[in-house]
Amino acid sequence: MAAEPLAPHPGAGYEYWFFKLNAGPVALLVDWVIRRRERRAFVRVSSHAPGFRSVQFLDVEAADVLEAASRLPAVTAGRVGDTTWALEAEVIDGWIAPDVFPARALQMADVSLVSAPQVAFRGRVEVGDHQESPAGARGMIAHYWGRQLPTAWWWISAQPQDRPDFAVEAAVLRTALWGGPLHMRMAYLYCREGAARRLWTSPPHRSLVAGSAAAFEIKFAGLSGAPVRVRARGRDYADLGDGIVNTLVGDLEVWEGRRLWARADGCAALELRGSQGRDVDVGEDSLRPYHSA
Repeated sequence: MAAEPLAPHPGAGYEYWFFKLNAGPVALLVDWVIRRRERRAFVRVSSHAPGFRSVQFLDVEAADVLEAASRLPAVTAGRVGDTTWALEAEVIDGWIAPDVFPARALQMADVSLVSAPQVAFRGRVEVGDHQESPAGARGMIAHYWGRQLPTAWWWISAQPQDRPDFAVEAAVLRTALWGGPLHMRMAYLYCREGAARRLWTSPPHRSLVAGSAAAFEIKFAGLSGAPVRVRARGRDYADLGDGIVNTLVGDLEVWEGRRLWARADGCAALELRGSQGRDVDVGEDSLRPYHSA
């Protein structure tokens, strides 16, 4: 694990820093993005509140993105459209850097990732007319970078509100090899329960994913031990652009064999890119991305 997991990678064509937070009925995901090949930088905010759902973009300078990233994870503040936040964050459970050796060392995959799957937030969030003052509300922070976005992915993240000792994060990616025509599937699953922390990667584990944005399952299985299944149900999706749909208020169950390990109702982040998300109804015009100068 790198000493500075959020340090920028100037040679990467794409670079994203983001956090996700659930605080009562309010949910927020904020991305800071640099697309060096396009000479573009922006902030993207996906937010939920009672009676409110939006995705909003704000074009900024790359220096502004790097300044915001340099302040993570300690503090973050900003305003984009109808959403305002001023938060302090504490990484509870350290950082993970899922990797299928030697993919990262040889820059085989489209992106590399570091993540803090369990973060506590306190401060203030305003979404539409709704305000929350989280004090220990759970979420996560991540940073990924690479030559391009993977052609398809399924991503989940959840910190059950009634289980502060538990966090789950998983992704299944379809990635090009060295940016060429050959593709492969790569995946990881991280679960934390109290002092126990487990990280599976595929390969060498087998990973399977099936379903649609409304309901899907990711399964990890090894040569021994019970398989782990993550079952997700999504609603209130919105369009993030680039063929990505996202919700922060999904439901999640984590099973190990026949044991229900944990569940997260109404606070699971679910995100899909690719054909599996194309038929999602993102609702009224207010749910569609817009750009603000």
